[in-house]
Order: sequence, then C-alpha cells, then structure tokens
Amino acid sequence: MNDSATPSPPSGENLSKPLWKYVSKFNKISEGGGGGGGNFNWKCNFCGQMKKGSYIRVRAHLLKLPRFGIGLCTKVTSKDISQMQK
Repeated sequence: MNDSATPSPPSGENLSKPLWKYVSKFNKISEGGGGGGGNFNWKCNFCGQMKKGSYIRVRAHLLKLPRFGIGLCTKVTSKDISQMQK
C-alpha cells in the first residue's frame, strides 16, 4: 500500500464502514433532516483528489466500481483493493 494512504486508527465508524480510514474526511455537508450517514467533503489518501459524497461514493472511488457518479481512483493498485476488501 502507498505510504500516503496509511489508514487511520479504528474508531466506531471505521469498524462499520472501514473504507473511511483511506480518506481524510472534512466537514459534513448539511442536507437538513436528522439521522446518521450523510455527505462529506473528503480527500482520497491515494490520489489526493477532493471529493464530495457519502460512504457509497468513497467505496466506489477506492474499489473502482463504475456507475456511482464518481471518478475512479487512478492510484489504487489491485493489491490495495485486495487489502481493502479483507
């Protein structure tokens, strides 16, 4: 795995949504209503691109899943993907 993509220590959210540890999460984007989840501004720890979206989009970006309305990470290797899927 790339040194710049070193995962952060586990937290409660990282245990249920482990791919958050491969991005730097910034402010939550206010959408009204309550409840969990939501959209955040985030930066990929692999490619350094700033993105907006929920965990689903983080997952699509990192695991190179098409048709989720987000660009695929160009710096993630197949070895990185294999590690993230464990």
